[in-house]
Amino acid sequence: NTGIVGNLESLRSMTQMTELSVYNTGIVGNLESLSSMKQLLHPHAARTAVSFGFKFPASLDWRSFSVPFPSLELLDVCGTKMNTELATFLAAFKFNVHLRTILADAAGLNGTADFAPQGCIAPGAQAQQYEWKEPAPRGLTTLSIKDNHISGIMGPPPSTLAVLILSNNPLTTLDNRFLKGSKLALEMHNIINPFDKIFPMDRNRQNGQGSYICLEPASTGL
Repeated sequence: NTGIVGNLESLRSMTQMTELSVYNTGIVGNLESLSSMKQLLHPHAARTAVSFGFKFPASLDWRSFSVPFPSLELLDVCGTKMNTELATFLAAFKFNVHLRTILADAAGLNGTADFAPQGCIAPGAQAQQYEWKEPAPRGLTTLSIKDNHISGIMGPPPSTLAVLILSNNPLTTLDNRFLKGSKLALEMHNIINPFDKIFPMDRNRQNGQGSYICLEPASTGL
C-alpha cells in the first residue's frame, strides 16, 4: 500500500493517459468519471474503493452512445466496489472492440449474465448501417469473475472466449454450451455443479470439442 489517497475524478483532464495504476491505494471514485480518456489502455485499480458509476436509462439511444475508454485492452478491478449486476457491468464495455481481458474477482458483482445475441445498434452517426448483437465485448478472451455473488451464466459463450474463471460463486445455472465449441478453459472451484451432468470432484477433463473444465463442486455428494 503506497498510502496514496484521492479521487479518480481529479484525473479526468488527463485525456492522453494510456496507463493507469492505482492498485492497492486509498483511491476512491468511479470508473465513469474517467470514461472520456480516449487513449487509456490498461487501468489497474485492484484492491481500491473504486466503484462502477455507469448508469444506462431504459430508453438509451445507442446511436448517440459515447464508448467509454475506446482504446481499452485490459481492465483490472479485482477487489473493488463495482457492486452491480454482471450483465450491466459487461454491457458498459460491449462496444470496446480492443478489450481482451477483464479481471473482476471479488468486485461485488452479482446476478446473472446472458451471452446470447441481442438486438442492439452500434453507436455512431452511421449506426443504422451496422447491427451489433454481442452482449459483451466481442473480442473478449479472458473473463475472471471469481469470489463474487453470481448466480447464473447463460450462453452461448462468446466465440473468442478462451478463459472463464467462476470459482467461489453461488452459481446455480451455467449453460451447457460452455462445455462445447472452441477450446475454453473453465475454472469452477467450490461451487455446486451447475450442469445437468455429474462430474467427479477435483477433476481436470477435456471434452470432445477441446474445452478444458476444472471442476471442484462444493457438495461432496456430486
